[in-house]
Amino acid sequence: MQEADIVVVASNLFHSSVYLANLEALSGAGTLPTQGGRYFNAKLDEIINGLRKQTETLMTEGPEQVMREIQDKMNGALFYSAETYACVSFYYRMLVIPQQTQV
Repeated sequence: MQEADIVVVASNLFHSSVYLANLEALSGAGTLPTQGGRYFNAKLDEIINGLRKQTETLMTEGPEQVMREIQDKMNGALFYSAETYACVSFYYRMLVIPQQTQV
């Protein structure tokens, strides 16, 4: 595992629809509203808490369980963007497939 004291990114990254879709997908905690404000901030808190849980799951139970949880949440959702589905597919390829080839 790598540790960093400082991570430098462009400030507009956090307003990118792709970045937000990645957060939604990996957290498995729902979707963010399209406009900012108090509701956006409340949903963002939920997303971040979901991301914390997924990180813990990844470290303790592995990538397959993370993907199952993401897909379970997405199956129960009324709406997810195409970007979010693409992110889940990307995470599957990055997290699960390399684990399977190491066996």
